[in-house]
Amino acid sequence: MLNTQGFKESEVEKASQELKEKFDLKTWVGKNKNKPVIKISGEDYEKFLELSNEYIIDAMKYKLPTPRVNKPGVASAPLVSLIK
Repeated sequence: MLNTQGFKESEVEKASQELKEKFDLKTWVGKNKNKPVIKISGEDYEKFLELSNEYIIDAMKYKLPTPRVNKPGVASAPLVSLIK
């Protein structure tokens, strides 16, 4: 989930759409405390990490959850190998 509660719902909808179109991420707008947030499919979590890793400072990487999806026939990469 991307914490976008400070933005207007229309802005969050647009950002979610951009993530779909530009990065082929499965996203949708949900609510957290009745404010809009962008949710990213567990299927695309590792892809999101690969795209965003270089922009996340080391001190904040502990906030990222471990990968949750095991695709049939494919072993999930350990989080340590995805976050460098």
